Amino acid sequence: MSANIYTIGLGHKDPSTVARLLHSAGVNCVVDIVAKRAQGMAGDISHDIIIDTLTEEGITHISFFDEFGFVPSEAQNKYGKPVYSKVIKQNKFLNGVERLKNGLAKGYTIAIMDSDDYVYNSKRHNIIGKYLESSGIKVFHIENDGTLYSFEKINNIIARKTEIYHKKKADAIELGKNGEEIAALHLMRMGHTILDHNWNLHHGCELDLVTRKDGVLYFVEVKTRRSIERGSPHLAIDKNKLHNIITALREYRYKYCLQDYPYQIMSIAIVYRSEDDYDIDFFKWGDVYVPDIRSQNKNK
Repeated sequence: MSANIYTIGLGHKDPSTVARLLHSAGVNCVVDIVAKRAQGMAGDISHDIIIDTLTEEGITHISFFDEFGFVPSEAQNKYGKPVYSKVIKQNKFLNGVERLKNGLAKGYTIAIMDSDDYVYNSKRHNIIGKYLESSGIKVFHIENDGTLYSFEKINNIIARKTEIYHKKKADAIELGKNGEEIAALHLMRMGHTILDHNWNLHHGCELDLVTRKDGVLYFVEVKTRRSIERGSPHLAIDKNKLHNIITALREYRYKYCLQDYPYQIMSIAIVYRSEDDYDIDFFKWGDVYVPDIRSQNKNK
């Protein structure tokens, strides 16, 4: 019995390319975990053509959607993502693994196929591949150029990508922190009193700085970049971000009974090259908003 199983993602490959890649690895049976078509509705034509092409090319096609494609709610986290430790305890999943082993015993060279071309985040790698490897079955992913990547190699790539991601994230956090400290320092020099720093309503609705000067509240968004290659940092404030700022400032004013204070939204763009080398630019979004106190008293 061959103790190897292959995986492949459809992505945007044409049917002949899929068949060619499978043939290059010696695959003669495809286990398909792409979702089944709904009864009475038109299916994915491109997927149908791929199935027909595989059949014409002498490659057996079997749907394993029930076994590997569908993840019941009890095996998902709160975001709807499959949880490895829970999925591998599902009877259908275990039955699917036994069917794979039986297929290998009968002499089939099997490839698991799904629609995700990006193997590093795919279920076929992080769930199925991981379980098969732990069971002593070697798993190889078929790259778009026909190169075979072992399960171990893919995990090494994932580890490097994760390391790079966390480093970039840490650098971005440090850059943002430096920018906010510079912004607060400049505002204080301009006569602002800092009331709050990183006030968070919920994810996405954060106020970087809240200040007060001459009886006016300022809700300040700070954007910091290393350069202006991608344009001014101000450009990072789109309609959605502005909406979130307004949502947060409304809650802030209500929570601290500041509804009577006039206020203004301000953004500060910083191009940070070093602690002693940076550019800073201030931008006010509209005029100072002055609440109608008479209207507020009337509504009370």
